[in-house]
Amino acid sequence: MARDFPYLRADLNAFGHGLVELGRVSPSTAEHLAKLLRLALTTTPEGEDTTP
Repeated sequence: MARDFPYLRADLNAFGHGLVELGRVSPSTAEHLAKLLRLALTTTPEGEDTTP
């Protein structure tokens, strides 16, 4: 991960909430991350009921 996210940093805000700063990343890393995020948004965790 250090190679793909050389400026990756984790911190807490004033309220104690975790923050992750990606910093600068290459275009190919950004595209890969975007694909993973899209997949995560369209995937339902195993065993989760999706009926309303």
